[in-house]
Amino acid sequence: MAFHDTVERGIDYDLCSYGTSRLPFRGPCRDPGGGYAVALGGSETFGRYVKHPFPDLIEVDIGICLNLGCVIAGPTAFLSDPTVMDLVTGAQVVVLQITGAHNLSNPFFRVHRRRNDRFLHATDALRDLYPELDFTEVHFVRHLLGTLESADATRFAVVRDALRSAWTDSFAELRAAATGRVIPLWIARRTPDAPADRLSDGDPSYVTRAMADRVFGAGHMVEIVRPPVEDDDQEGKVFSRAERAAALQMPGPVAHRLAARALMERIAKADTKKGPPTTTGP
Repeated sequence: MAFHDTVERGIDYDLCSYGTSRLPFRGPCRDPGGGYAVALGGSETFGRYVKHPFPDLIEVDIGICLNLGCVIAGPTAFLSDPTVMDLVTGAQVVVLQITGAHNLSNPFFRVHRRRNDRFLHATDALRDLYPELDFTEVHFVRHLLGTLESADATRFAVVRDALRSAWTDSFAELRAAATGRVIPLWIARRTPDAPADRLSDGDPSYVTRAMADRVFGAGHMVEIVRPPVEDDDQEGKVFSRAERAAALQMPGPVAHRLAARALMERIAKADTKKGPPTTTGP
């Protein structure tokens, strides 16, 4: 473990890292010496503002589960991290959260390798597509995409297609790296069938059911669809007044319990299908 950190107020996330990885994960770090599972994803998997996120909850039934959720991270952060990919390869079960397509490098712009929400620079292709725009003061991906959407919806469709292609390639690469059972997890306010052409349509941004089915096969996602903000499970969240707006966007304890229950049902169902272990000899 490279480091630990402590949050002074609210929840102590006990941040840590594994091996040579520079990504901060929620602790305490687990020892993956024997059989283990991993939960790979963004802020929802990390469990911001909740004391017991779903990776902790499923540990009760399946043993060690490494919480490899990283705040604002997308597949780029994991694919570029050898330690994380080694952990994914060695896991018996990989819960893979479906994150948005917005925070991926693509032919039109580049994002930071670890902080995937950070816009690094526009490529010549984007400058040619939007010659009237100046990207000098753009520092975050959502700011960039909102600007592109507002400037011209027709041209933005070209960028969106590139993001969706990058998403499909990245998640296919993550899926292929896992040697254990992979369970894709959708945990969001909209369903996978809802419109996903604009940022305002909600997270995971620009991702459709057809995209997920292309990578994982139809019917393989565990789907947790959260209610609107006004009906969501705010009870049990821990956050300061300054964090309220961000906390309202994150799943609460009820959603995490639902996710854990659905994941365990999927794992148990798969174990049942495998049948009892075979024996040899007398």
